Amino acid sequence: AIASAPAAMGGVLLALPITGNVLPAFTLPRHGAVATARLLAGFVHGQIGFFAFVLTLVSTLPWMHAALAFMSAVTAATLAPWLLRRRCGSR
Repeated sequence: AIASAPAAMGGVLLALPITGNVLPAFTLPRHGAVATARLLAGFVHGQIGFFAFVLTLVSTLPWMHAALAFMSAVTAATLAPWLLRRRCGSR
């Protein structure tokens, strides 16, 4: 799991330039600053789930059946944003 961590981080970071730059660039002129701020807030919450998914998958695949590792990763991706929102307070 540790040996594949750099590849997992690369997968997580790959989504940042694509969605983190393109979506706000088109949202701002079409829908304004408020919509862009909401988009970016949602993007951050989504990235937390994505990061939890990749991290769980990378850490469980070496010793767990692939289907179980995938189900664990989906569960982590679902729970991570919810737990963060609950811990930091809901808006």
